[in-house]
Amino acid sequence: AQAGRRVIDAPFVQAVGSLLQSEAEGDPRVRRALTLVLGRIGDPASVPVLVAAADDSDVDTRIYAVWALVAARKPEALDALTARLHDDDATVRKTAAFALGELHDPQARTPLRITLQDPIPDVAWNAAISLARLGDEAALPVLLPLLAGDPAGVVLSPAQVEELRVNVVRSLRALHTPAGQAALEKAARSGASDRLRSE
Repeated sequence: AQAGRRVIDAPFVQAVGSLLQSEAEGDPRVRRALTLVLGRIGDPASVPVLVAAADDSDVDTRIYAVWALVAARKPEALDALTARLHDDDATVRKTAAFALGELHDPQARTPLRITLQDPIPDVAWNAAISLARLGDEAALPVLLPLLAGDPAGVVLSPAQVEELRVNVVRSLRALHTPAGQAALEKAARSGASDRLRSE
């Protein structure tokens, strides 16, 4: 049944991809919508079109293309996502940094380590979260202050700090190293919230 669905989807994916390419200089709202459609389908055949969309002039289209490339699960997505770590827009960079962790590809470690030095804290945080999920302890100097609730001078609401700490806990659990486990145990002893303790 799965194979049959892919055969049925193939002409549709091709048509959406062709339309997206034809809209390169058109309405960015159309490009965003088409990129979202390809991401929902997650067909590997759409990767070449999505790679181009990841370099679109429209920021939102680039962000949607990043997530669509993750959904497509093709090796070619790695280079396109890595390129977006150097995007002019910080939101695109942080999205790409987080998305690279979703690929679970060890080749992402080196560019993510470099991204730990991004001048925008939110970008560095997402790079660290992905590195931890990839088993790389280079993430710890960035993650440990966040686990303690210190977002490096960035003004966040209490809810945002809590959400950030939850993401850090999840990534540290994936790290499976003594240093990561020690940090989790320390957080648990230092008055972590019920939500953090339940993660």
